[in-house]
Amino acid sequence: MRPRKPAAAVRSETDIQREILDFLRECGVFAWRNNTVGVYDQRKKCYRKNPMQMKGAADIIGIIPYITDQGSTLGRMLAIEVKSPGGQVSDEQRIFLTRIIDNGGIAFVARSVKQAAEQLLTHFRHNARMKQFAEHYVSQTEMVL
Repeated sequence: MRPRKPAAAVRSETDIQREILDFLRECGVFAWRNNTVGVYDQRKKCYRKNPMQMKGAADIIGIIPYITDQGSTLGRMLAIEVKSPGGQVSDEQRIFLTRIIDNGGIAFVARSVKQAAEQLLTHFRHNARMKQFAEHYVSQTEMVL
């Protein structure tokens, strides 16, 4: 009997979310985990949804700062739907991301921190520090892979 190969570690969505949030904070992006699961009810032993929660809301919400030519800081909304490698994006999630984009925000699905960094590189053109950090991160992860 041949020994089995160890199964490749599958990154959980929570792990990926944590890594992306750490990356965003390093870049200077104000971002947070958007709790979409609900609150656990000890008495009923189940999760209760918040009736005010928007269906399909992204896992990570944030604001990307932009410095204008006049030196003022503006913000642009960021929404990242985090999925594990085999995770499926629901119709509600697609609609939410589309609405963010249609209203001038940045929204996408990321299955790794590297994917998030690559997506954000196109939006960091107005912030040299963030762009440099994202480029460095992407180049470092390519060397590791």
